[in-house]
Amino acid sequence: MRSFATTTSLGGPAFKQHRLSLWEREWDKQQQEKQRQSSEGVEELSVVVNTEAFASDSSTSPSEVVVKKRKGTTLFELAQEVLSKRDLKNLVVAQVNGTIVDCTRELDNGDTNVILLPFSHPEARHAFWHSSAHILGAALESYYHNWQRELAETASKHKGADGNHAQGSKTASHSETEQAQVLLSDGPALREEDDGNGGFFYEFLLRPKEGEPSKDLRASAKDFEGVTRIARRLVAANVPFQRMVVSKEIAREMFKYNKLKLELLDKIPEHEQLTLYKCGDFIDLCRGPHIVNTGLVQAFKVDHISGASWTQDTNELLQRVYGISFPSTALLKEYADKKEEAHKRDHRIIGQKQRLWMFHNTSPGSAFWLPHGTRIYNTLLAFIRRHYLKRGYEEVITPTLFHKSLWQTSGHWEHYKEDMFLLSAAHHEQQGKKQTQPNHGHDHDHDHNHGHNHENNEEHLMGLKPMNCPGHCLIFASEGRSYRDLPLRLADFGILHRNELSGALSGLTRVRRFQQDDAHIFCAEEDVQQEIAGCLDFLHDVYSTLGFTYSLALSTRPAAGSLGEDAQWQRAEAALRRALERHYRNNNTTNNNNNNTTNNNNNNNTNNNNTPYRVKEGDGAFYGPKIDVELRDALGRAHQCGTIQLDFVLPSRFDLSYQSHYHKDPSASNNNTQQQQQQQQQQQ
Repeated sequence: MRSFATTTSLGGPAFKQHRLSLWEREWDKQQQEKQRQSSEGVEELSVVVNTEAFASDSSTSPSEVVVKKRKGTTLFELAQEVLSKRDLKNLVVAQVNGTIVDCTRELDNGDTNVILLPFSHPEARHAFWHSSAHILGAALESYYHNWQRELAETASKHKGADGNHAQGSKTASHSETEQAQVLLSDGPALREEDDGNGGFFYEFLLRPKEGEPSKDLRASAKDFEGVTRIARRLVAANVPFQRMVVSKEIAREMFKYNKLKLELLDKIPEHEQLTLYKCGDFIDLCRGPHIVNTGLVQAFKVDHISGASWTQDTNELLQRVYGISFPSTALLKEYADKKEEAHKRDHRIIGQKQRLWMFHNTSPGSAFWLPHGTRIYNTLLAFIRRHYLKRGYEEVITPTLFHKSLWQTSGHWEHYKEDMFLLSAAHHEQQGKKQTQPNHGHDHDHDHNHGHNHENNEEHLMGLKPMNCPGHCLIFASEGRSYRDLPLRLADFGILHRNELSGALSGLTRVRRFQQDDAHIFCAEEDVQQEIAGCLDFLHDVYSTLGFTYSLALSTRPAAGSLGEDAQWQRAEAALRRALERHYRNNNTTNNNNNNTTNNNNNNNTNNNNTPYRVKEGDGAFYGPKIDVELRDALGRAHQCGTIQLDFVLPSRFDLSYQSHYHKDPSASNNNTQQQQQQQQQQQ
C-alpha cells in the first residue's frame, strides 16, 4: 500500500500551522486504524480494467484486461500494471462502477469494473482543472499573505533582466510578514459546455491584516506573475493530493478563521460525507476527485480576474481569479491560439459593433435589443412559428408572475427557489383589503409597516417564472380532456427569468432574462416514440437550416433518487432509443461528436452498442430519461443547447388526466381515466 504523506510548505501564518496540525493528527489516527484492519487479512479481487479511452495510434496498452489484485491496492498501482509508461503519464482519474474517483482510491469489495481515463476524456479534464484550482488556491493564499514581498520579488526580477539589479535580489525593506488577510471561498472547475473554454477559478476576499486601517484591497493583473511563480513551484515539487473523510466538528475547527468556508460547511447536508483534500500545506473542503500529484500539470496560466458578490444581500466583493492548465505546453499553445481566434468571433463584441444589442448595469444579464437586432430576433421567431404551424403546435401566452403555491405544486419551490426572482405582494393585498372597509371619516391612512410584515410576506410570495411547464399544466387542466385531444402540443415564447450569479453572466449565453422556443407535448404513453421522433425531426430541420452540426446523447435512469416504476423507465428508454435510431436512419447522419477525439469520451458516455448517439448511463433526470443536444460553433467548441425530456412526475403533481377510449365500453368504471405522460422539449 502506497503512502502519500509528503508535505511541501509554501510558508504562511499561524492559521496554516493550526490547519496542518489538525490534519496530520487525524490523518495519523485514520492510517493506524487502516493498518489495523489490513492486518486482519487481505482479500483478492478480480477486476475488469478498461483502457479504451487511451486508444490511439501511439498507444500500446491493451483495451481491456482482467487482473487479480489485493483489496487495498490503489487504482494508480493497478494502472501501472496495465498501461504503457507513455499512457500512464496521461492518466488523470478512474471510473469505478460508474463513479469518477481519484487514482489514489483503494480497491474494495464490489469494485469489479474500472475504466482508466486520460486528459482527453471530458470528465478527466474537469478533474484535472479542479485539481489545478486547488493549486491556484494554494498560490493565492501564499501570495497575498506575503503580498509586499512577492511584489518586490517580481519587480526585482524585471530589474535584474534589465541589468539594473541581480535577478531575484531583495532589499531589507521588504517585509516578510503578512501584508493582507486572504479568505478563500470556492474554487471549482469550469465545464467546457458552459463557456466553451473550460479551466477553473478561485474566489477569495482580501482584507487588511489585523491592526491595519480599513481599506479596499483589490487583486490585479500585476499579481499574476507572482501567483503563477508560486503555483509552478508547487507543480515542480510533485506534491501528492490526499483525501480524508472528517467530521463537521473537525472541519469547523480547521476553518474557524474563515467565515466563507464556515458558510460553505453549513450548506453541506448532515447526512452527506464530508471530505477534505490536502496539497502541500493547502487544505480545502472538496468532494473531488483529483489527480495523483501536482506534477501532472505541466502548463499553468493565470488568465484573468473579475469580481463577484458573496451573497445577494452583502456589499462585500469577492475577487475571482481564473486560470487554465494542461498536461503539456503544446496543449496550452493550442488553447491560446483557439482563444485568440475565439476573441475575433466573440458575439459580445460583434453584437455591439453591429448595433444588435446592448447591456446596462441597471439590469444585469438582460439584453436591450436594438432595432437591427430586433429585426433578426423577429425573423427567427417567424421562422420557428412556421415550423410550429407545420408540425401541429398551438402557441399560447402565459403569465410571467405566479404565486408560490404553483411552484410548490410543481416542485420548483423545493429544488429551484434559490435561482428564482421572488417578491411579496403582502403590502398590496393589505391595501386591497383596507379599500373594501368603510372610511369612517378619516381622509388619510398611514401604514407604518409599508408591507414589511414578514409573518404575512411568506403567504403572499410570488415568483417570476424560470420555465413554462407549470403554466402549461394549468392550461391542460383547465378543461376536461379525452384521448381525441391528444397529443396536445403547446408552444410558448414566454419571458423567463433565472437568478444567475453575477459572475456567471456572459453576453447572450448566460443571462437572467430570456425567451426560448419552448414546447410541451401532452400525450399517451403509446405515442411517446412517435412524438420524440417528431421532435428530433424538428431539431434537425432547424439546426441544418441554420448551418449547425450537432450530436445527440441519451441520458438514462439515475442510480438513485428517480421516481416511477422499473417497467415504466424501461419502456420509456426503449421508446427514446427507437426514436433515435429512426432519426439517424432517416437523416443518414452519424454522431458528429465521434469525429473529435478530445470530446468523444464523456463520463458514462459510451457507444458500446455501436449506436450513432452517445449513451450517458445514469445521467437522466429524476422524473424521466432525456435526449441532450450538443451544437458545435465555428471553432468546433461544444455547447449544450436543446433537450428533449420525458417527464413522469409533473402530470402526477398536477393530477392531470384524460378520458381514455376504453371509457366508451359500458362495462368500464366511471373513473377509468389514464394519467397522461408529459414530454418537454426545450430549444435554446
